[in-house]
Amino acid sequence: MMFLGFSFYFSVFGCTANSVEKTNDSASVEKSVVLSTLQHRLTWDAEGVTQSPGESLIFETDQGYRVTLQRGHLVSYSFRLYPCPEAAAGLLSWLIPAAHAGHSDFDVPSNWQSPWVEDLLALETVVRDPIAMDDQRYCEGIYSVARADQHTENRPENPDMINWSLWVVGQYEKEGQSGDFEFQTAIPSEAYWQIAATGSGEHGVVTVHRALANLFDGVVFESDSSERSARTLLLNLTRHATLTMELNP
Repeated sequence: MMFLGFSFYFSVFGCTANSVEKTNDSASVEKSVVLSTLQHRLTWDAEGVTQSPGESLIFETDQGYRVTLQRGHLVSYSFRLYPCPEAAAGLLSWLIPAAHAGHSDFDVPSNWQSPWVEDLLALETVVRDPIAMDDQRYCEGIYSVARADQHTENRPENPDMINWSLWVVGQYEKEGQSGDFEFQTAIPSEAYWQIAATGSGEHGVVTVHRALANLFDGVVFESDSSERSARTLLLNLTRHATLTMELNP
């Protein structure tokens, strides 16, 4: 029902985005938190990907392609928690943040400091400075990819990623045939989860772990457009992401 609500909102107001909802039903974790500080982290899981650090990443896809990623950048735009929704406003509280993916939502107290461009070949863990939190109780986490703007940090020189959310360049081969590709897009994509916090204390570390192995799954290189392919990559990225929350004294 919640996912259908997103589709309705996008169709009415003209927003285009991928959105993936995740849940955690474990009874052994805290499903809501009140924090004094919050630190945001992003990590990569490259299991199943052949790595030549700083040079290329090699993928085997579900469509039978061998894909060599030679360059690539991703804009991790927003990473925030949302307060536990009131019963009567639960659906509306989710429609609003999702429809604004790719726009400014940095007035949300739990959001990290600024958008950040990641080099996909570097596979570096991003750790941001802790931020002070308010006294609200939080139940959900949201990670958004969206187009870079002038406030985005860690932008490369070429391309500078302004107005792009994803850019990848490489080669593919299948059954003796090969070709080059370049995919780029400005569309946003996001995943959201119910919080499942471990540990105890008022200082939180929230981490989104992103699996790379399925990044190019579903892409048909000979026929899919650059925009369609980039959309597939973003959906794969958010679909295979997980969120953890650690609490410390």
